[in-house]
Amino acid sequence: MLINRKIHYVVLSLLLIIGIILFYPNKVVQDMNPDISHKIKVISESHIYFGHQSVGENIVSGLNKIISGSGQNEFIVKELNNNNKILNSYYFVHSKIGNNGDPKGKFREFAKIVEILSRKNLELAMMKLCFVDINKNSNLENIFNSYVNTIDSLQKRYPNLTIVHFTVPIKSQPTWIKKIKAILMNRDLDDPQDNIARDKYNKLILAKYPKECIFDLAKAESTYPDDKREIIMVNGIPAYSMIKDFTDDGGHLNMKGQKVISRELIEKIFEIITMKKSIN
Repeated sequence: MLINRKIHYVVLSLLLIIGIILFYPNKVVQDMNPDISHKIKVISESHIYFGHQSVGENIVSGLNKIISGSGQNEFIVKELNNNNKILNSYYFVHSKIGNNGDPKGKFREFAKIVEILSRKNLELAMMKLCFVDINKNSNLENIFNSYVNTIDSLQKRYPNLTIVHFTVPIKSQPTWIKKIKAILMNRDLDDPQDNIARDKYNKLILAKYPKECIFDLAKAESTYPDDKREIIMVNGIPAYSMIKDFTDDGGHLNMKGQKVISRELIEKIFEIITMKKSIN
């Protein structure tokens, strides 16, 4: 009886494993489709730089997961360093720039890196601010003017360079659990006015630059599959918020958020690269 019972358990376990394989295919299989593979292949034959901080690290992590799952295993988004071997042919490199809370410092460092990479056939450059760089106390016009001056200077010096403009990432509204924890631990909650300031800054970006060259990160973070957006009212003013399912701490991207945002960024980069090729 004991032996028969063991055999019974083994058979059930095998059937369970087979069921999982058949009905819940793994992530790698799901991501290996001709469309995404083709787009990543096109992107891999370019010279790209991405400057960022922590949310950018989340995006890079998501990009590499999707790339790995696409079958393009020879391609990876690599960190920029003194190893010039990664710049000898095509490349997609990234690095942290500046310090959080100092957006102008990030602009300056981005410009310096673009200058260096321009000697290595840089074709497409992009940078993003962090949510902590813009808040209700920020001088939005001053920061925006600094950004525009930096971009104008780079475009004059490198007219063939395409710069992708990012909107500033936003934060999600705290859950009831986080609110209770904040009260118990005597911590301040995120001020929803900060997201309003980020939205105002993002509108400046959206009004200034062509839609084709903007990656609307804030929109991607706040838009559901049915195109509805996560919005709260703050003193009668609508404020976009990150979808709570995209984050575990209210600001950084979790696995689900990484996948959604990174896929949209791949679409945007592919769109820009193919547009450039059609013009040339």
